Amino acid sequence: MKKILTAITVTIGIVATTMSTAFASEYDIDNMTLEEMKEAITTLESEKAELEDQVKDLKVQLFDLQQGSSSVEETVEETEAIEETEVEKVQKTTEEFLEDIKQSFDARAIAVDRYTTSEINTMSDDEFVAYRQGVVGEEEPFLEEYRNAEFEDLNIQYLCKTYCDGVQAQINSCKKYIEDKDYSAWDNTWTAAYNKRSYVIVELSEYYNVPFGDVSEMAENVAALDSLNEAETRNAEVDHETVRQTQELLNTIGFFCGNADGISGKRTVKSIKRFQEMYGYDPIDGMIDDELIGQLEEVAAKKAPVEETETED
Repeated sequence: MKKILTAITVTIGIVATTMSTAFASEYDIDNMTLEEMKEAITTLESEKAELEDQVKDLKVQLFDLQQGSSSVEETVEETEAIEETEVEKVQKTTEEFLEDIKQSFDARAIAVDRYTTSEINTMSDDEFVAYRQGVVGEEEPFLEEYRNAEFEDLNIQYLCKTYCDGVQAQINSCKKYIEDKDYSAWDNTWTAAYNKRSYVIVELSEYYNVPFGDVSEMAENVAALDSLNEAETRNAEVDHETVRQTQELLNTIGFFCGNADGISGKRTVKSIKRFQEMYGYDPIDGMIDDELIGQLEEVAAKKAPVEETETED
């Protein structure tokens, strides 16, 4: 709204300036005959009348917009406030999430198997996207229930959000394809979302023992992506004992990085970055140093169970 008001105000200034300078800029007064000057004045008076009408119209628009701008801005603020209140966070437990995501994934797997490989290979682009739309549609109930979920466990919080983002992206990609029929764009978006989901499913399978069944294809996909996204040499200068300590702390907190073997690989770097992101530490760089160790120890201490002390009767 402010940009519109500014634009109209500037336009009025330009028109007014044009009215006052047009004669001097377009005509060589010193070399004009009397008849030429009379003719020029007649032309300019006509143009002046048109410009004055434009100025009047612009001033009316400016007045109307100025009168309505405050109410429009108030309406926008009210709308944003309503949207904020409508997004209510839902507290969920880790156990609920693990059970529900398995059911959602299983329902999706059933939809995937509705067609044989040969039948899928003979589908047109429209038919294939429609098939995939039906597949991801099986997970809409899960998405609705968990899109605003909150957990005490921040690693589960991260995994839930990542998975919901992946499902939503796939839903959106199918809707977008219906609009523009751009198969390549759809395929790119769908695949990127599949990668998000792969990370979550593999981690839940490996570290939370969720029985999804055969997720070997997703595991291979995750391994391939890891080899591209994380540098295994990032903490090459850190001694093995410090790396092992870091890995133990990460596993204790719930940002699982596998066996504490003292070797900082892709999984360790990824877990550090996730910990830094979820706990609001900066920078998010996956680097092991004294500051990181202190942060991990502080969080781990808060998660440690309180030991009960025996009292004598």
